[in-house]
Amino acid sequence: MTTYRVRWEIDVDAETPQEAVIQAHGHATRPGTTATVYDVQDHDAGPALTLDVAELLNVGPLLESARYAAADMFNHEECANPGHRTKGTTT
Repeated sequence: MTTYRVRWEIDVDAETPQEAVIQAHGHATRPGTTATVYDVQDHDAGPALTLDVAELLNVGPLLESARYAAADMFNHEECANPGHRTKGTTT
């Protein structure tokens, strides 16, 4: 198995580093996000590759957003994102 360094970057205007991190996390995790492009590099060798996870999964941000909306509308516990909890669900 190979170890990879995976990076996602964003420029954020904020008052503090903590606020910047919270904003970046919000951008990366919100339903329908377009923050899906990562740089991936093998730790041992080779240049970094830039990959779009939405393309790899054949899922665009509009389709992903629709999945969340449908899950919320019908109050389903299952969703495209296992970490996403819909109304009425508990952990």
